[in-house]
Amino acid sequence: MIPKHCSIINNKRNCLNVPSYIVSVKVDNEDYMIGVVCSIHKDIMEKLLKVKYVSVDFEPLHYIATKCALESMNKV
Repeated sequence: MIPKHCSIINNKRNCLNVPSYIVSVKVDNEDYMIGVVCSIHKDIMEKLLKVKYVSVDFEPLHYIATKCALESMNKV
C-alpha cells in the first residue's frame, strides 16, 4: 500500500500532494524504499540525496484501478 500523500514535511507541515515517485536508495546491492514524493519535491530530493557510495532511484508510480478496488473504497 502506497501512502496517499508525499512524504515531505516542510516547516512542520505535511505536503498534501499525491505521490508521483517511490524514492529508494541502493547500498551494497540492496534497495531500500525511503518514501514517496510528489513531482514538486522530486528535484529537491535529488539534490539533497547526492551522497557518495549511495545510488538514489526515483521510480514513477503507475496508478491502476479495478472494479473490485473501487467498490471496496466506496464501502469504507
